[in-house]
Amino acid sequence: VEADRSEEFSPVKNEPGNAQDSPDTALQAISAQGKRWLEAVGAVVHGDGVCEISPLVSYGGEGLEKYKGVVLDTPVYLDS
Repeated sequence: VEADRSEEFSPVKNEPGNAQDSPDTALQAISAQGKRWLEAVGAVVHGDGVCEISPLVSYGGEGLEKYKGVVLDTPVYLDS
């Protein structure tokens, strides 16, 4: 099975605050993924804060079309 590592994996093996493989870098990765998904459907995401999409809303970027043209300011958490 092949997958884009940035879309499917972010290891957590170091303590918070570490620049690599920490809870902080995993949060950054999931946030960047959420921003990519929203921007791919035409949403505008402002700010450098967290952008998290619940897997109950979208597992792989699907089903987000209702956000086309919507401007969102971070932090963003889509759970419904």
